[in-house]
Amino acid sequence: KIKLLEQKFGLTNIELSKEGRQRLLDHRWEVDGDSELDSELYNGLQLLASEKKWNPFATDSLEPRHLLVNAYDETIRKRLLYDIPFLRNVIMSPWVFGKTLTYIVTPVFILVNLILFLGPQTREENAALTFFWAGWWPGIMLVFPFLGRIWCTVCPFMAVGNIAQEIATNMGVQLKKWPSWAKESGPAFAFGLFYAILMWEELWNLPQSGALSACLLLLITSGAVVNSVIYEKRLWCRYMCPIGAMNKMFATLSMTEVRTFKSNCEGCTTAECINGGSPTVAHDNYALKGCTMDLKNNQLRDMGDCVMCMSCVANCQRESPEFNLRPLGQDYGLPWLLPKSIQSSENMALSQVETNFWLGGIVCILQGSVLLHFLPKILTDFGMDPTIATVGPALDTAFATHTMLAFAILGFPGGLSFIADTAAVPLESSVKVLKRQLTRTPAENAAIKTLYESMLKQNVDVSAAIKEWDQDGDGTVSDWEVKEAFKLLDIPEYEYGLLFNLLGKEEGRTVSSLFDDIQELYFDVQEAQRGSVSLAATFKNQMSENDFETKLTFVEIFNRLDKDGNGFLSKDEFLAMSKEGYFKKPLSEEELNDLFYQADVLGIGRLNLFEFMSILRKNVKIGIQEIGYGYLPLAWGSLTAYWLGLGMQELGLT
Repeated sequence: KIKLLEQKFGLTNIELSKEGRQRLLDHRWEVDGDSELDSELYNGLQLLASEKKWNPFATDSLEPRHLLVNAYDETIRKRLLYDIPFLRNVIMSPWVFGKTLTYIVTPVFILVNLILFLGPQTREENAALTFFWAGWWPGIMLVFPFLGRIWCTVCPFMAVGNIAQEIATNMGVQLKKWPSWAKESGPAFAFGLFYAILMWEELWNLPQSGALSACLLLLITSGAVVNSVIYEKRLWCRYMCPIGAMNKMFATLSMTEVRTFKSNCEGCTTAECINGGSPTVAHDNYALKGCTMDLKNNQLRDMGDCVMCMSCVANCQRESPEFNLRPLGQDYGLPWLLPKSIQSSENMALSQVETNFWLGGIVCILQGSVLLHFLPKILTDFGMDPTIATVGPALDTAFATHTMLAFAILGFPGGLSFIADTAAVPLESSVKVLKRQLTRTPAENAAIKTLYESMLKQNVDVSAAIKEWDQDGDGTVSDWEVKEAFKLLDIPEYEYGLLFNLLGKEEGRTVSSLFDDIQELYFDVQEAQRGSVSLAATFKNQMSENDFETKLTFVEIFNRLDKDGNGFLSKDEFLAMSKEGYFKKPLSEEELNDLFYQADVLGIGRLNLFEFMSILRKNVKIGIQEIGYGYLPLAWGSLTAYWLGLGMQELGLT
């Protein structure tokens, strides 16, 4: 087909590269695949012909960048490394960012600390002190929407940490792999340190003391240095740095990204983007280390962890990692920023951002820190002495009062949000359940009941159950696979349309996700038949359920518990859940025993996948940890407005 089409564009001997072939194989083709393939090859050859006009060194092969450019993921992105070729030359320079850190950032950081320590100790007379407190905050907030977390790449703390790491390795120190506790406990540590720093800033009046401000910089630097001489790469930045944790949240707003198609990585055995060591960067000690944050670029869910160090771009000999321009807030699925033609529920998830309690808490205490700056006015409004807000460290009642007020105000936005969330989550879920229960027809209820009970009674192992719905083994469920599964389950054909309407269409839906949806629909029917279709009853059920402390799906949990791999859970395997920490309220062995016997509806002493899912759905509330649809962007907007206004005022710009 390429031979037939290439002549239309004046091209000859064009081949399809191995990576390009894999890109086509990974695509979900329409039923009329030949017609769609013809169209994609035509568009790809047209793009290649256009590229050859301005790039005399363009290849004679169709690469992934030429193919499927009209797919949703492509139409919203501008591929800067291909549209602006000299950018790749800039990225390949050792000044991006190794030499910049060593020869510019580190000396400037040392100079700033000397000025803070030895210079005048007031904001009016010390330019470094004024810029540190009045210029840095609005500056970094304004960077987030454009270049995400790039501050972490040029951060002076890790500039010193990198130097310390190189010295340590040159002395023969064997750097350790990252410990598991860092991922689990790092965010809590970052939150606690940030809270302590904001308390220190308020109680010791750090913005008015050059020496104390320098101590704050050196404190964070010491954390970076200690971690750098013990662990490889940048453990401190990824999990423990308080500034890094803040940057992780707001960087997800970025309109630029570094991403890779998984198909472009097929067959790669070196993983130079992660491990480094590519001959393309032999001259650059910084890039030679590979990804500084130890990320798999083709598996990124959002831009929270990527610091845009460009090491993956520099190392990959296939040129797979791409630097793209995309709509602002893409990780949040902000539909009003996208063309009308692609504003649809299939394309726009409510949020792609992965977070946790502690990272959300950091956003809240940042808002509390703004509130804290108005403490004198708050005290006046409540009829208290406003001078309490200026009381310095001392062993007296006034300082103790100042400390307690500062602690409470910092935590106030977070506490308020937590209370609202605790009430809103079950209420929102209850309203959704009630709406579904009241709008479905009896025929739809009967269809979903038939489907689920047929699945439950099959009593097949988990691999067989999954294979019924994912017959081509690609990990997702297409419409034709759903129809084939209906046939295997002996679902009446007249119910197909009803079930498709209930399940909806979702591109790339996994088997686990589909099973969860089916089960949720079934339990809505059960509640409706028990006569509990009222907001109060549904809300009560939501509040009484235990919480799941995991993001794993039921299928993933089942597979983890199935130690012997036979596709079923024995009683002992089921009871092992008590040791895995899945529940917010730990269950005793006796409670789990009761659950097992309730679940074993076939009475054969073992659970199949659907029996397991049924008993959990009856007793566990599944929550999704995420920052709300619009909360974080709004928090960024309010904080930026405050810091920008304050900074312009202090710098004499207003």
